[in-house]
This record gives sequence, C-alpha cells and structure tokens, in this order.
Amino acid sequence: MTTVGEKKRRKRERRKMDEFDLAPTPRRQKSGNWSEAGKRDQSDPRNIVLDARCRMAGKPATRANRRQVSDPISGSPIGLACRAALEPEAAMEAWDAWRGYDGIMRRFDIVMDRSSSPTTANLASPPDASEIGPDAPPPDHRTEDERISDAKAAHERVTTALARLNLRERNLIEDSRFAPPEAWWDAATATVTRKGKELARALYEFADIAD
Repeated sequence: MTTVGEKKRRKRERRKMDEFDLAPTPRRQKSGNWSEAGKRDQSDPRNIVLDARCRMAGKPATRANRRQVSDPISGSPIGLACRAALEPEAAMEAWDAWRGYDGIMRRFDIVMDRSSSPTTANLASPPDASEIGPDAPPPDHRTEDERISDAKAAHERVTTALARLNLRERNLIEDSRFAPPEAWWDAATATVTRKGKELARALYEFADIAD
C-alpha cells in the first residue's frame, strides 16, 4: 500500500521533471528489481543512443535534448563539427556533401571487392524480399555489371570534384572516412577541434563544387 509520504515524494519528483524537463530516473523496487518503467527505460536502444549523443554534445539527457539530438547530424562527430563551425544552412550543405561522398566511396569499395572476390559478392548480395523492412530503400534490380559501372562513374565524379580543391582540403576530406572521431570533435569538452573546423569549411567548398 502506498503511504501518504510516498505519494508526496512522487508528486515532488514529477514537479521537478516538469520544471527542468528531465527524463524519468529508473528506480528499483524494495525487492531489488527494476520497476516496469525502469526496465523500459534501461532497455530502450533509442534512449541509450540518444543519451550518448547528449553526452557527446555536452548536454544533459533531458527529453528536450533527446529530441534535439535525434537528427542524423547530431550522431556524427563530423556533423557536430559542421554545425559548430558553420552557419546552420552551410552546416547542412557541408554535412550532406560528406554523407554523399562517404556513400559513394562505400559503394565503390563494395562493388570493387565484389568484382574481384566471389566470396565477398555472396556475403554482400542484396537481402531476400522477405528480409526487407517497411523503412528499407527499394530493392536494387540492377545487374552486377550495372552496379559496378554506376559505382565507377560516381567515384570518378567525386575524384574530379576533389581535384578542384586545394591539397589541404582534399586531404582532410579523404582522411575524414578513417580518422578517429576525436580528430574532428572533442567529446570531453563538447567543442569542435581546429581540424574539425578546417574539415567543415572544406566540405562546404566541396558541396559547391560537387553540385
């Protein structure tokens, strides 16, 4: 049976959460087990990811901040660097340019491995239709030769655009796929690094060239 004191305590906690927009804190019952709400909060993968993003951005894990960091740009040190170093519109252009570049390079790496390794081709083949969820992209019906040809053409366009940048900008963008996250964003202080600022500006220039 819930006592009067327990009811008052819960009321005070709800008032604090409403005032500061805090996410509810999971609590254990007297038996030592988590309450049902606590179990859900502890096991929800989305909350775990969003809380990690809040920490990386140097923000408390409130409901408002979870919503704020739910966009893709907040989940990447490079995205955070672009947002910190550039104006909002320029930051999105730079971020989109990096995602496009990274996607093209990934697809090129995959198809080139496939073309030279039958084992890789089998492992990387498209999933069966029954395995595709409602949010998955439409199935790719191109032949293997068409995929390789398209990936090579996209790779050539990207390398041509990169060649129009200066050497420093080109090296920064090429390194961005392999350098550790702390090269661009200092998670301990939630600040963009000098190299992160340089990369953001290089990506913004690249976005203008690649269009």
